[in-house]
Amino acid sequence: MNDFTLSPPPMPTPGSAAYVVVERGPAPDTRYDITAVTNTIGRSPQNEIVINDPEMSRRHAQIVQQGDHFVVSDLGSTNGTFVNGQRCTGATSLRHGDRIEFGDTVSLLFYQTAVPYQTMPSPPVHLEDEDTADLPPVKPPPRPPVAVPYAQDQYLPADAEQPAGRSNRLALGCVLALVLLTCCCGIMLVVLDSYQQGQYLYCGGLRPLWELVLGPLGFNPLCP
Repeated sequence: MNDFTLSPPPMPTPGSAAYVVVERGPAPDTRYDITAVTNTIGRSPQNEIVINDPEMSRRHAQIVQQGDHFVVSDLGSTNGTFVNGQRCTGATSLRHGDRIEFGDTVSLLFYQTAVPYQTMPSPPVHLEDEDTADLPPVKPPPRPPVAVPYAQDQYLPADAEQPAGRSNRLALGCVLALVLLTCCCGIMLVVLDSYQQGQYLYCGGLRPLWELVLGPLGFNPLCP
C-alpha cells in the first residue's frame, strides 16, 4: 500500500466520540461522524458510511465502539481492509490518527475526540543532573576543643583564688597541729603535776593563774 502525508485533523463535532475523514476516494475531505455502536462501511446505501467506489464491496467493513476504544473489522470484502498498511484478519484496534485503507484507491483517517488519558511516568531524576552552581558550600561542623592536661596551680597568678582541695588540706593541717599541741600541753601538765608533788607547777610563777582558774573548785596547793 502507498503512504501519504497526514494532514491536521478537522475540529471535532460535539456529540461524536470519533469520526473518519476521507483521505483518498470519490469525495476527499468528506467527514463521517461515528455516533452508533456499530458503523458499517461500504458501497450500499444501507451502510452508515457510504463510499461509492469500485474498490469497495457492498458491505466492506465495520467500526465498532468498545467502551472508550474502537475496533475495525473486515466483513469478507473482495479487496480487504488495512490499518496503517497491515491487513485486518480480525478486530483491529484503532488509535487516534490511524489510516484505514480499502483496496488500493480508498483510505480514511480515523480521529477520536475523547482519547483515553494515560499517565506517563516521570523521568528519573539524577543527582548529577541537578544544577548546584548557586548552592553555598557546605561547611564542616566545628570540632570540639581538646582538653590539654596541665599541672594544678601551674598557671594560676599569685592573687588567684586557690582551689577548694588545697584550702581543705590547709584547714585539716591546722586542726592536726592544734590537736598535737593540745596533746603536748597535756603531757607536759601531767609530768609537771607529778614532779615534786606539783610544787614546781602550782607554787611557781603560775600560782595566781591556777588560783584564779581552779580556786572556785577548791584548789589549794601546799606550797613551802
